[in-house]
Order: sequence, then structure tokens, then C-alpha cells
Amino acid sequence: MRAVLAAILLGLVLCALAAPAALAVPRIVLVESFTNVSCPYCPAANTATRQFMTQYGPRLALGVQYHVNWPGGDPFNVPVATDVDAYRLSYGVTGVPSLFSDGQQTSTGSVPALVARADERLLADSPFALSVTKSSDGGNVTVEVTVEAIGAPPAGDLVLRIVLVETEIHLATAPGTNGEKDFYDTLRKMLPDHQGTTFSMSEGGWQTFTQTTPLDPGWNYDNLRAVAWVRAAGDPEVLQAASSAGPHPYAFYYSALESGALVALGDLHSFPSVLLNAGQASDTYDVHITRNLPANWSGTVCARGVCYPPWTEDFSIACSPGALDTIAVDIQPLIDAGQGTMTLTATSRGDPTQVWSRTFKVVSHGLPILIVDNDGGHAYETFYTAALDAGGRKYGVWDRAAYGDLTTAELDRFLIVIWIAGLNYPPLGDDDLAAVGGFLDHGGRLLVSGQDVGWALCDPASSYYSPERKAWYQYYLGADYVVDDTNDASITGVAGDPIGDGLSITLTSSGDNKQTMQDEIHPRAGAVGFLLYSANREAGVRYEH
Repeated sequence: MRAVLAAILLGLVLCALAAPAALAVPRIVLVESFTNVSCPYCPAANTATRQFMTQYGPRLALGVQYHVNWPGGDPFNVPVATDVDAYRLSYGVTGVPSLFSDGQQTSTGSVPALVARADERLLADSPFALSVTKSSDGGNVTVEVTVEAIGAPPAGDLVLRIVLVETEIHLATAPGTNGEKDFYDTLRKMLPDHQGTTFSMSEGGWQTFTQTTPLDPGWNYDNLRAVAWVRAAGDPEVLQAASSAGPHPYAFYYSALESGALVALGDLHSFPSVLLNAGQASDTYDVHITRNLPANWSGTVCARGVCYPPWTEDFSIACSPGALDTIAVDIQPLIDAGQGTMTLTATSRGDPTQVWSRTFKVVSHGLPILIVDNDGGHAYETFYTAALDAGGRKYGVWDRAAYGDLTTAELDRFLIVIWIAGLNYPPLGDDDLAAVGGFLDHGGRLLVSGQDVGWALCDPASSYYSPERKAWYQYYLGADYVVDDTNDASITGVAGDPIGDGLSITLTSSGDNKQTMQDEIHPRAGAVGFLLYSANREAGVRYEH
């Protein structure tokens, strides 16, 4: 049982006590995106990546954006076309936008997906320490990278890649058809080329690599950054990254190892979280607790074996460089079914501009409706919560990207599941299909909403198609996918239908009616169409499985 700190004691936890864990070399995450100035879906994806990088970079994450030459010409591709084309093939990129974090493909347009990947990578030790410098003699740019094996490197050859990126480019006129005029971390040069430099190294070894290239007059040298990373040959995983922005004395990270849970009334759920001093100097972090819990629920925070009582709102943690300290956030739903959150905000005393917040959420058993928010980080779920609030219905919201997948047993706790796919791909993954299928087999009720659910699962042109996914769509949703885009924005409910009667909807490119490519679907045997684009062209199907 954890001890409760007396109110008269200072809320200070020293990392120097009780020997906390430490990373020999904190990581920096490499975020690589593929885009094009005429790609219609790229602006939203790039906005999400930029939002992530604004908080994480360059102390914890570094970005490189590669411009391809399709679907339209791209001025940022022309000088590096050969290298970009070969490099994107090494990742298997055949469409944009595409995103990779530390070598692993990551959902585009989703800040939670990037955060989840960062949580995984930043708390893992790296066998390498990298230092990067950039200099210019006026006519050339020289990059020097020192690689040191602090731990045991993977067996076999290693590859060092060095690139020059321009951190910010702002144009008066969009160079393509998607309207983008602001570009970030744009690739200017790969040194020496897309293949990088192959080398070998054993633990304790170090090498320095130097690359020089002419300074293009079209580059803004002040915004030019050298980025370097190391991989094992033939393996996409990035083992370490660094840049000419250099290390910082004050850099830290607060990570939620788990941030959402479905919990029975009366059960206490403990969320583990980790605070990492990734800087070069010792620092103290002030932590503020914000509770947004139902009146009868309990919420406490515990660190280093000490629990702060529910009325405590602030405490501090002092950490040496590389130190990891665990903070447990405990939420116990009591008496009333509902949902609630606790948010911890940590601020560096060494650099008060460095602030991290993490929110932990419990949805209790006993609620009739669960909204599964799988829209890729958009706010489409608010249209559903507003409708449920207006109807006085109790519900919980589960952020699929932030909290993870759900099992059939977890879904079975609810009478109704509303699955919001938005424009996220895939709208349901294979684990989701299995869980939702089981939920329907057990008598659950489901509403699925999304722009391309039918196309993604049923159209062979979709990279998410498979015969098994198409069969699931047909069997569980009682519908056949017909065509990807009806080019029809007017929907009318079927007269006399218990759901569709009286409905009249005009789809638009924004707001709660946002749809730009409307799938046509058709009811299978036993199913009924209740929304129509026009006569005999169904927009919505209901089916009693």
C-alpha cells in the first residue's frame, strides 16, 4: 500500500534518490514524410505533422520532407528527383501523403499516431550518440557527423544518411494545385546521395564523416539544417538521429505509457507514465494536476512510492540528465457510471518554455453508448456528442488512436457502438473487424460512419482491400459496395422508414456534413436502404444481423 504524503511536507521527489532508471543515450525520433504540392490530401497530413513537430522538434524529433513528382509537377522535387525516387522505393511508397517515424509507417494526418510512436521510441535506449555540425565558406556547405557506439550496435554493416533540409519556406503563391504556400523541413540535398555511407563499428568505437556540397543560391542558409541518422543495412529502423541544431541543456519528455481505459465501477485503474530528462543539465519539473472527474470518483497521483492526496494539485520532481522517473495516475470510478479525466502538466524550471501535458481517461462500465473516435485526429466526433447531449443520452468516447484497440469483451459492455471513421485509413483494422464482428454476433448495435468505408475495404483499387475485409463488410453490414464517388451531395431519407423518414441532408466540403467522395452502397438480402442519393441509389443501409 502506498503511503500518503502529509500535507505539511513539500511535494518534491528527487531522482537522485532510490536510483531511478536512466538512458545512456536519449533518442531523437526521425519523422519522414512524402508529399506533393498538388496532392489534395497532403495539406491536412502536413498540418498534423507540423503540429507534432512544433512541440517535439528539434530537441526530441527531427523532420525530413521529400517531395515526389506526382500527382503533379513539384519544384521542390526537381533538384533531388533521382534521389527521392530511389529513396521512396526503399520504403515502398506508391502514394502520397505517406509518413514514417523512425522507419515505421505511421498514419498520416494523425497527431495521436505520431505521439504513440514517439512514446515508444523516446523511452528506448540507443546504442549510438551522434553529433552534427554545419558550416559554410560562402560557396560550399560542409557537414561533419561524429558517430559513437555507446552500446552494442547491431551485427553487420551500418548506414549513415546525411541530408540538408530547409526548416521553413514561405511562398507568396502556391506552386501547386493544393494551395500550400508554407513548407517545413523540405529536403534540399542528400549527402552524398540516397544510398548514404556504409560503415561498421563495434561498441566503444567512433568515426567522423564529412560531406561537402555547393551552396545553392536558392537556399536560405540561415534556415538550412543538417540532419543525420544511422540504420543497420537492410533494416528501415532508425537507431539514432541528430542535427546541426545540436543538443540542448534543457530538454525533457513526459510520456503516457497508457492513457485510456474501460473500468468497472469500484475498480481502481493505475496509468503508468514516465518523465525523462533528455537534456544535458539537471533540471526540476513542476507538475500540476487538473481533475475533471464525476463528483463521486477518486483520482490520485503517485510518484516514487508516495501518493499525493486528492486535494493536492502541485508537486515537483528533480532529475539528473538521462534520468527516467515513473509517475502513476490512479482513477477509480465510484457509484455513477460516466467518463472522466486527469491531466498532468509538467514545466521545466531550467527552460519554462518546455511544457508537456498528458491526459488520462477512464470510461466506466454501465454506460449504454460508446463512441469510437477513429477519424484520424479530426473533431468529427463532436457532431455525434452534440446530438447525444441534445437527446439527454449518456455515453463515453474512446479515442482509437490515443487509447488503442478494443476487444469484443470490452465492446460488449455497451448496448450501442458508434464507429466514426471519418477519412481515416483503414477505417477499421483487422483487429477492429474481429472485435466489432464479435460484438454484433453477441447482439450489439452498431452505427458506422465514414467517407470511404466501402471503398477502403471492398474496392481492389484500395491498398486496404482484401477478400476477407470485403466479406466482413458484406456479412456484418449487410451491404454491397457499388461505386467510390456518386458525385451526388443530396441525400433523402426513405419515407416511412423508422430511421430515414423525414431526413433531408445536403453534403458539403466542411462542417458536420463533410463528404467529398460519397460511396454508393446497396442492401444485401435482409437489409434495407434508408438513405438515398436518388432513386435506387443508396447512401445508407440498416441491417439486423
